[in-house]
Amino acid sequence: MIDWKLRWLRDLFYTRSQHLAEIRKLRKRLMKANRLIRRDLEQIAEVQRKLLPPENHSIPGITLAASYTPFVSAGGDYYDVVPLLPGAENAGQLAIYPRWGAIIADVSGHGPAAAVEVAMFDAILRTYPNLSGGPADVLNYANRHFFSRQIRGSFITAFAANYDPQTSRLTYTNAGHNPPLLKRTGGPLVTEFLDASDGIPLGVDPAHIWVNVEIPMAAGDILVLYTDGVTEARTVSGEHFGPERLKALIESSDPEPQTILTALNQALVHHRQGTVPKDDQTIVVIKINP
Repeated sequence: MIDWKLRWLRDLFYTRSQHLAEIRKLRKRLMKANRLIRRDLEQIAEVQRKLLPPENHSIPGITLAASYTPFVSAGGDYYDVVPLLPGAENAGQLAIYPRWGAIIADVSGHGPAAAVEVAMFDAILRTYPNLSGGPADVLNYANRHFFSRQIRGSFITAFAANYDPQTSRLTYTNAGHNPPLLKRTGGPLVTEFLDASDGIPLGVDPAHIWVNVEIPMAAGDILVLYTDGVTEARTVSGEHFGPERLKALIESSDPEPQTILTALNQALVHHRQGTVPKDDQTIVVIKINP
């Protein structure tokens, strides 16, 4: 009787030891897989960061401040601000204060898949051949090519604009993106949403045509671009940060891009009450220099 119990205990111990050994092996494999996944995500995130302008990015004629905070290591937000080459007839006059263009975009969804489509969107934009074309022409071009490479039935919201210092005119178009805010500082302080152009997102209709809207701007005016992760940031109870709170903060902030950016990011952290952001958050603040 005692021998039988001893054999049973021995077999039980042996079986449990085998199970524990298998669990340890599986745990090691899982840890290795997680390390590989983290490494791949970090590499994707690094590629995506290189698609964005560098932190010390500067363009003559404007002051720029921007921040990009992905929901995970890589995300679906994108922005760029670039000088636009002047025509040969006025190249000398605009060499110091060139035309510039800005774009902000948000791919539907989060994570690596959205980041891959951001890279694809950037590649499409960089093949755009008409340097003198307006922002609507850029989005029309991008939409046609995005359809030929659409991966998962996704879409992209985007706002594109360019500014000509010779005419002091901002030309813009919107593909279903959150309307930016323009803070005018030349006279009475006025902050307005640029919502006169409100087209559908890219990737919905291959034949859709976006159109341009033109408005005047002056030295000191500030343009604030952002993605929906900003206005949709939530408190613990689910209250959104919202466009009106965003507008009020920009109106009350000193008219300097870095000041506005810092105040807005601090307000978002306070509003979330310690919760983790549920979406990518990108903010771009551009000021027209005197």
